[in-house]
Amino acid sequence: MGQWGFWFDQQDCINCHTCEIACKVWNEQKRGDARLYPLRELTGGTAGENAVERNYYMKERLRRSWYEERGNKPPDLMRYNMNISCNHCSKPACIDACPTGRIYKEDTYGIVLANEEIPCISCGRCQKACPWEAPQFYTILKERPVMVKCDLCMERIVTGLKPACVAACPMRALEAGELKGLKERHSEDYTEQAIGFERGNTDPNIIFRKRGNTF
Repeated sequence: MGQWGFWFDQQDCINCHTCEIACKVWNEQKRGDARLYPLRELTGGTAGENAVERNYYMKERLRRSWYEERGNKPPDLMRYNMNISCNHCSKPACIDACPTGRIYKEDTYGIVLANEEIPCISCGRCQKACPWEAPQFYTILKERPVMVKCDLCMERIVTGLKPACVAACPMRALEAGELKGLKERHSEDYTEQAIGFERGNTDPNIIFRKRGNTF
């Protein structure tokens, strides 16, 4: 199996954030505050005596959507949607930045992962080194939360399922797979450049659909 990555279509994306919600739902148990604030029991109210309540919902944004507007007024006013998570770079800056060696790149899919058996010291160096701040922390670092990041839903893809974000996209503007295969499938209209995205020097594994005569 070769290096996996993403294909994103800026034109068909409607910036609905469905991919973000799907990511949060699937990764709820991995949230960084899970070890800091356990579940608490409710002793009364409509929820019932034996009910439990989560103190927090997942605040980390492993996948993020936003948009840029360029121009002054129609017809010269354009909106460009962007959608990004970890790009599982071929030269990940986060790996070199981590002082404990917790971050590594696995061999089968080329996914950049965090080794849960190695403690995270919450130094934030991985996030600062990443051009897209893909490593996420629950809140301010003084509370010492563990770093969490996109793992390309590895537990899903090994069973043949799509990553949660890809499966949830209503416009099919997001795909994931072996990068070589994505380039072949979109051979006539893919580009490595997109408005609102800087490739940097980490060799990110993401490609985009060309925007007409924009590129």
